[in-house]
Amino acid sequence: ARCFCGALIVNPYSQSEVASALHEALTMPEDEKFEKHKSNWNYVRTHTCFVWADAFLSDLAGTAKPLPNSALPRLDFNVVRTAYKEANKRLLLLDYDGTLTPIVKDHMSALPPQTALSALRRLASDERNKVYVISGRDSSVLERWLGHLNIGLCCEHGSFIRDTRDSNWVSVTS
Repeated sequence: ARCFCGALIVNPYSQSEVASALHEALTMPEDEKFEKHKSNWNYVRTHTCFVWADAFLSDLAGTAKPLPNSALPRLDFNVVRTAYKEANKRLLLLDYDGTLTPIVKDHMSALPPQTALSALRRLASDERNKVYVISGRDSSVLERWLGHLNIGLCCEHGSFIRDTRDSNWVSVTS
């Protein structure tokens, strides 16, 4: 966004910002549109993909926070087990790829193993638990692979949520 001075910058998850920017773009004077486009085009013409990559990596490195001197301590299993047993309500948020299933080359072959399905069924059977699986996958894939379980699903990295035993997906971005 910092490269294109002529761009109208918006949060793509904010419908009102997107709507305002579209209105602004459609109603701005032609000479202003031309100047904005010219500014953006000049940047694209004079900066190679290597310059873009360097700038991106530099920005990324600038946002990284240094880790504290000490490593993150491991959770004490006995403390976690005791807290779990004593809790009246539990919210369990579980990642799909790399957690419930191994990372694989062909992402559509990352079917949930029976051990994961069994564990999810068991967790969901305890009325004190509210279980959600979060994934970058779309709703149809999660429905096909996990929709038969009594759990909540979050697809597209949390952009849409389907509550336990609900057939409706709710957008959290609108």
